[in-house]
Amino acid sequence: MTTGTWKRLALVNGDSGPVAADPFDHLNGVVKGLDLLPSAVVIVGASGEIVYANSLAQRLFGYAQAELLNRPIEVLIPSEFRSDHAAKVSRFVSTPNRRSMREGKAVWGRHKDGSNLFVEVELNSIELGKRRFVICSLHDAQASKEVQRRLVLNEARYREAQRISKVGSWEWDLLTNEEWWSDGLYALLEEDRSGFPSSFPSFLTKVHPDDRRALTEAVAHTPSRDA
Repeated sequence: MTTGTWKRLALVNGDSGPVAADPFDHLNGVVKGLDLLPSAVVIVGASGEIVYANSLAQRLFGYAQAELLNRPIEVLIPSEFRSDHAAKVSRFVSTPNRRSMREGKAVWGRHKDGSNLFVEVELNSIELGKRRFVICSLHDAQASKEVQRRLVLNEARYREAQRISKVGSWEWDLLTNEEWWSDGLYALLEEDRSGFPSSFPSFLTKVHPDDRRALTEAVAHTPSRDA
């Protein structure tokens, strides 16, 4: 966003005084940096008008920056949820705090083409030159749910592959001493996860007695443990 745009925003918020000494000059770099964030960001003025939308927000809602500037934030909200939204914005601006709307509440947005979007929203309030703005960080919840679904599916496939091939795997972080064993490893050892802890001492009980000393010495002299 250019300095000139910030001067326009000062007027939008009711400042009829001179703007030669632009109070937003020092924030130009910060605003430009919003395009580098992995989140869609929309900045809203105290009256609910949109004063900035980064490139991801434009892509998420299908609007160009010029189409959003100075329009009410309700343009990005489905009509059935607009009735009391302006009052909510006013209350948030008057009693600012950091708030996430992600947990336990479906938040719907509206695309330019009229379709509804399920989005996760986090709100923050900032004061710029005696004017208060709300920063809205948004994520496409449908995309997040799809990623989560694929992770769950891949985990199920991984477990099934280990079961069919009769293999197991384990991880041991020697710095934090955290260990993880796969279900396949428990199956190979013929042990139950609830009654057999995933630990090196437990594993040693499954190693042939003639090999335990050599294994213990090898683990003791790993580079991370010698450090």
